[in-house]
Amino acid sequence: MRLTRVSTDRMIPQMNSLTVYALGRELDGLLRGARISKTLAFHGGFVFRLEGSECAFLHILHHGRERALFAAAEPIVSAGRCRECLKGANGAGIAGVRPLGMDRVLLLDLDRTGGWEKDAALLLRIDFLPFNAAAALYRVPGGRPLESVGPARSGPAPAPEDAPPRKRLSILSLPAEPPDDLDLLRGSTPDLPDRTAALSKARRAAAWMVETIGGVDPAAARLIARAGGGDPEIIWNSLRSIGSAAEKEKWSWRLYSPPGAQGRILYPLEMPFDLPSRPFPGLLSALEAAASEIYIPSFVDHLRTIVSSSAAGDIRRLEKLSANIGGDIDRAERSREMRHFGNLLVTYRHMMKPGLAEMTVKDFSGDRTVTIPLDPSKTPDENIQLYFKRARKGERGLLLLRNRRRAAERELREKTRISEERARIDDPDELLSLLPPPPRRGRREEEPARFKRFELDGRHTVFVGRNDKENDLLTHRIASPGDLWFHAQGSPGSHVILRGASPSTPKRLIEAAASVAAFFSKARHSTTVPVICAEKRYVRKPRKSKPGTAVCLRSRTIFVRPRLPDDRGDG
Repeated sequence: MRLTRVSTDRMIPQMNSLTVYALGRELDGLLRGARISKTLAFHGGFVFRLEGSECAFLHILHHGRERALFAAAEPIVSAGRCRECLKGANGAGIAGVRPLGMDRVLLLDLDRTGGWEKDAALLLRIDFLPFNAAAALYRVPGGRPLESVGPARSGPAPAPEDAPPRKRLSILSLPAEPPDDLDLLRGSTPDLPDRTAALSKARRAAAWMVETIGGVDPAAARLIARAGGGDPEIIWNSLRSIGSAAEKEKWSWRLYSPPGAQGRILYPLEMPFDLPSRPFPGLLSALEAAASEIYIPSFVDHLRTIVSSSAAGDIRRLEKLSANIGGDIDRAERSREMRHFGNLLVTYRHMMKPGLAEMTVKDFSGDRTVTIPLDPSKTPDENIQLYFKRARKGERGLLLLRNRRRAAERELREKTRISEERARIDDPDELLSLLPPPPRRGRREEEPARFKRFELDGRHTVFVGRNDKENDLLTHRIASPGDLWFHAQGSPGSHVILRGASPSTPKRLIEAAASVAAFFSKARHSTTVPVICAEKRYVRKPRKSKPGTAVCLRSRTIFVRPRLPDDRGDG
């Protein structure tokens, strides 16, 4: 796939409402009946590996405020750069794809079979709204969120069909006559030249369209308003022609090149403005072109910025270091002057008196006088020794400082060369390998392999400590504050943590984790065992207590039968 370099300075929003709506309609036919074999996340995006579909890989990028979707025969990032995500969707069949109105959201109905707890239908929401998680998986019915993926700063997963407030009108169902508030744009502006007045009307019309009509993005609104010269009737007819074509699903995918903007914009229709455009025979060819010309180059620019920013920090540091060493060298090179001043002071020692701030004497040549600064708080002999001390320090450090400056300049040249080379890299996989490691979030992120674990579903995992040392590590260093902590009441046993717990976690999963705690206790042969359940935030370790000791500030007791999740009778 050939890539085109794109500047992101004036990028246009790509996944506009019309494009996402048409994607939902067209992808339904392409993906229905396919199966998601695996979902892999990488920095700035994730990819679905599909079976039984013309689209082998479906990519979603979320590296900036704008998001993009495209299909490809091969993933743009190797599996070694990825981690698994949305595990609950693995093996699920796609029963249908639909847009959530004109709200830049796609909903995938999934049909999953298998799993230890129950067979379940799922709903996958793909969000092109920058403030939400890029994708979220829900159990249906009920809409309980299971897992989400997206930028670290995105908000929590919304309800499956939550959407921004609906606008007063929709591009799919416009009335025959324009509303009165659009008709008000007909008013004359006698104080302005004709061209300026037309541009003013066009700006007001574009703002009105974006605010009032769902399915009209700012770029399209500006172009439609300018093409209509701000005339309400022309603008309204253009909007109705777009809405009619979208309602009848007469898709005609095109890449448009708006004036004064870098990049392209993809629309599923022939839009009513006179702009250079390139038509495509179908959705897949249009997405392939948009990916190679817009989405992937934008993603590459994003990665390149991150990679170069760390190198730029090193370059600034080395430049500052080199400048500082240069200043030290300048001061060290004054060592000869310091020794000369010391020798002069020894010669004129008989003229020195305590409390002098400076002393002016004749140089050894006798041709000039020299003013030597002194420290009034020091004795004459201390001032003399101070100058000889500075001279010795400068003489010793000068060679070392020059070597340090040469090393810093050599490293600076190397870092600059590497930064220039990285600025020319176009391969996302290579750029991902150069990203700095993510910041460590503390010891809770560790999951040592020695812990016994049980996967309850795509979101909930049970961890078991098998001795006092593991119990102590699991409870007091690994568990997060919101995790649930379990321990058999009144009986020695393992500490058990349910990771992924939330207020919406089903009761049967909480009881399954409690059953694990009962099973790994001295009471495992009892019919019913009381098990303490508490949020980890309320579990404390007394000072100077033995490993494995824990005290609950707030807890409840659950009565369960000791068994493991693998036991089918547990359901």
